[in-house]
Amino acid sequence: MTIVHSRIYIHQFIFFNLTDSGSIPMRFRQVIMTIPATRKIAELAGFLIFAQKVQKAESDDRNFPCDSGGIAIPPARLRFRVHGDLNRDYFLKNGETIANDLRNLTKIAGREWSSFSDILDFGCGPARVLRFFLAQDHGQKYSGTDIDKESIDWCKKNISGADWMVNPPLPPTGYPDGAFDLVFAISVFTHLDENFQDAWLPELKRITRPGAILILSVHGEPVIQKADLNLKQREELDHKGFLFVTGTTGKLKLDGLPDFYQTAYHTNEYIRQTWTEHFEIVAHIPKAINNHQDAVILRHRGNG
Repeated sequence: MTIVHSRIYIHQFIFFNLTDSGSIPMRFRQVIMTIPATRKIAELAGFLIFAQKVQKAESDDRNFPCDSGGIAIPPARLRFRVHGDLNRDYFLKNGETIANDLRNLTKIAGREWSSFSDILDFGCGPARVLRFFLAQDHGQKYSGTDIDKESIDWCKKNISGADWMVNPPLPPTGYPDGAFDLVFAISVFTHLDENFQDAWLPELKRITRPGAILILSVHGEPVIQKADLNLKQREELDHKGFLFVTGTTGKLKLDGLPDFYQTAYHTNEYIRQTWTEHFEIVAHIPKAINNHQDAVILRHRGNG
């Protein structure tokens, strides 16, 4: 095999296999992805493949603009942005499952869902979860906020029954003190570094009332055990209890969200040591969100 043919083969291998972490051994992938040129090729390959998939999904969507209840389904790129998948049916199933998980989690906190009056979906995206609560009327006031203006604009145009707001990357929000008695944030703190986390926790305390319940999801121990982490990253996580991993940035970032939005991992002990500065921890339940992310149930203590 000539050198030219060898290079072509390597580039084809990278293009079709390296972007799929399940297609080659993890340890080998970790090594070759440390090579800058290889990483860039893989990122470009992933972006081009993803663009084709989005185009196909958007074409398929034209025949299914609404769900079975007549509620609009967001575009494929917005679906991917909120949960990493383009599939329309999976988006709906995933959102319904999480909505049911949240109902069960408030019971663990000693409250029925219907007992809350002012509810905020923090990081709502295109109403993946909130759509399933809006279909049931218990006289509650729902709000949804997100940094993604495109998703919020879509919600304002297509989803009625909630107040939609774009929030800045860092606090404050536009909500008054004590506005909510229930806040949930799914797949938000799984993507923020410590500076962002440490800024948003006190803001969530500010906009909730004494006794309010918060349910925040994290990449906890079950996800950590299966995570594609190298030795240095695992040592940092073991030492600190928190790890923030930066992947693709810039124009090749598939979700279209800001570069600061990456991947975070939390150990149970880290959460106990840091989050109790702001809230009482009611429970920390592994895989309670869609049988994947951990749910941390918090209560606003009402002091300070």
